[in-house]
Amino acid sequence: MGKLNPQICTIEIGIRSLREVQIFPLSLADQTKTARILAKAFQEIMEKLSSFGGDGENPGEDSLSSMAKQLSDIDVMEFIASAIQENLEIILELVVDKEEMLSMEELTNEQFYNLVEIIYEVNYEATSKNFMALLKRVRGAVPPEKKMRKKVSHSKKPSPESAVGTTTD
Repeated sequence: MGKLNPQICTIEIGIRSLREVQIFPLSLADQTKTARILAKAFQEIMEKLSSFGGDGENPGEDSLSSMAKQLSDIDVMEFIASAIQENLEIILELVVDKEEMLSMEELTNEQFYNLVEIIYEVNYEATSKNFMALLKRVRGAVPPEKKMRKKVSHSKKPSPESAVGTTTD
């Protein structure tokens, strides 16, 4: 995958009948936009999850409060699914031609997973690996400041002026 050309993938989607859809890579601007969308969605999900947190009830709770807790779990899942769907549709507009646009109603769970995996692999996986490798190379080329100070302090030798006035009898 050493090409600089965009990598276009084709996937089959559909419930009752399959059709092919081309998935295009994101531009650099769209990658940044997508990362912001996903970060915001993740933050909203985390905030919502914390608002559904337990209320410190004892483990021996009665059936009514147990049912309420299960309902709140359903609310959490509904919120997460809604956040994913809203944001996926925005992202799909960036990676699929308008003529081939697909909807959540056309996707199975497996197709959805494959689609998300393709978007990640094509747009983020190799790039993140390359940046991490570059970061390691840069760290290796520039020694940390502490190590430089230690080398300097160990390499100091007494100057001839500091030896003046000492006697060796």
